Parts: sequence; C-alpha cells; structure tokens
Amino acid sequence: MATNKTRYYLSKMESYGYSPADVLAGTGIDEQSTQDMSLQLSPVQYQRLIGNILALTGDDQIGLKLGASYSVGDLGVLGYAVLSSKTVKLAGDVMNRYNELNEKVLTLDGYSQGGKWCVELQEIFPLGTFKQFAVEESVARIQAILSQLVDGPAGLTELHFSYAKPQSMQRYDQLFSCPCVFDSPKDLIYMDPSVLEKPVSLANETVNKLCEEQCSKLVRELNSSHGLAERIMRFLYRNPGLFPNTDEMASRMNMSTRSLRSKLQQEGTTYQCVLDETRKNIAIEWLENTDITPKEIGFMLGYSDVGNFRRAFRSWTNKKVSDYRQ
Repeated sequence: MATNKTRYYLSKMESYGYSPADVLAGTGIDEQSTQDMSLQLSPVQYQRLIGNILALTGDDQIGLKLGASYSVGDLGVLGYAVLSSKTVKLAGDVMNRYNELNEKVLTLDGYSQGGKWCVELQEIFPLGTFKQFAVEESVARIQAILSQLVDGPAGLTELHFSYAKPQSMQRYDQLFSCPCVFDSPKDLIYMDPSVLEKPVSLANETVNKLCEEQCSKLVRELNSSHGLAERIMRFLYRNPGLFPNTDEMASRMNMSTRSLRSKLQQEGTTYQCVLDETRKNIAIEWLENTDITPKEIGFMLGYSDVGNFRRAFRSWTNKKVSDYRQ
C-alpha cells in the first residue's frame, strides 16, 4: 500500500478530529515514517489501519466517504501527470506505467464486455472483513477521479458488489447515479466505453511530459534505494499468488536472467531464497493474523497440495503450521 495513500488517510482522519497516533495504533509505524515514499505497509498493517479507521469513526461506510473525497492531486506529481494527459485512456495508462507510485490493495482489470467497458476489482491479498471498505473506497475514488478528469459525470452505468446489500442505501443513492447490484460473484464497474476517449479537461502536453519525466525519476530513485532482493520482495508482496519464474522476474525487473542471478549472487542470495523468504513471511503473517485455512494459504502461495505447503513451511521455519495456528 502506497504511503501517499496512508498520508491521505491520516490527513482526512485528522480533519474529522482523529489523531495520526490513533489511526496508526498497532501498525508498528508512526506519522514520521509515512513520509518515506519507499515504505510499504504489509497486509496485516493495512488491515489494522483500516480497522482503526472503522472503529474510530463507527461508520461502516467510511470507505465511501474517503473515496468520494479523493482528489487526483493527492497522488502528487503522478496526479499532475494524470491530469495533464490528453484522454481518460491515456491518463489510465500513466497510472499503470508508474504503478510503484500508486500501490493498491485491489487490482483493476479493464476489458470490454457486452458493448460496455468493465473494470473488475480483485484483492491483491486477502482482506477478510475489510474487503467491503476497500471496494467501497476504490469505486468511490474511481468515480471521483473520472469526474475530475472530464470535469463532469464519470459515465458509470452499473455497479456490481460481491457483498450483501447494506441496511442503509442512502449514501449509495447520493453518491452513485446508476444501478447497484449486490451479492454479485465479482466486484465490477461498468461504464460507457466512450468515456475512455473523452478529453481530459486540463490536458497539457508540455506539463504532461515534465510530470512524466519526474515520475520516471521518482521510480528510478525508489528502485535504486533498494537492493535487487528487496525490490523483488516488494513486487511479490504487492502481488501475492503471483510467483514468476527466474526469466519472468528478470523481465519484470528490466534485466536479463543472467544479470538478475549475478546481482542476487553479489547480495549473497538467490532467486529461490528470495521466493522462499517472501512465502515464509506472508504465510506467518496470515497464520498469525487471519482465519484463512492452511490449505487456502498454501494455494495462494502457489502450492496445489496443502501437504507440500506444510513441508515447505517446516523447512523455512523449523516449525509446524500448527505452531502458528492454535
């Protein structure tokens, strides 16, 4: 999860009367550490942060409020690169291109379906009871950003949510001017495909070029501030369930397989060791802090058989899965 989003949460919650210390309680990070752009919250830290927000406000739909209040400018220089893009589609391309500056807890997969443009939201890591918060915030934020880009209606035509219909629909009715379907198999946003070709109201080619250059520089600085092993671990943490082979990871790191192996060797490790360390850390976090079954954890870590996961876990930790799950 990007620290700029953490700072957004802190800023908005402070405006509601809640201190950063209370919002960050139990996460293991403080307000000063959120200034570090390279800081990445773990899944458990994110869950505790959101748990704090829900508990402090007592508002089970606070995600909608936070998402609707989001401004493209809250993305910093990335936001200005988005705002100065020529079209909505190109603005989305900018967001994807500099993903490191805009880490998310949900992936957004866009595709054409039945003459409409569909955006499917999926968990990057298990969110448990906090999934509804994440979906509500993301959908409200996407609508807010689209409206800012075109300086008008976002063009959403239908929304599908995987959770049950809330007892109160007042906020949904006020925020979304399209049908909402609940208990859906997937979380989906449908929109008129013509929205993608709409011009961005503040498009400026010169500003866009300058901002993209700055985004590129920030990404390079983020990558250069960490060793290759840490960069790979950060990628794997952001994409649980995705464990590329050596060739695929080298491609994702923009280097040859030989260079990847050589650089990791210089750091005293191997790609397999990095994979195992990441899997171990994720498994321990989920075993200690969630009720996800060992079979489900093993599957998300790439093991089709729970027995293989249990054996691998023991080789990593010299302990049994049951030692972490009473």
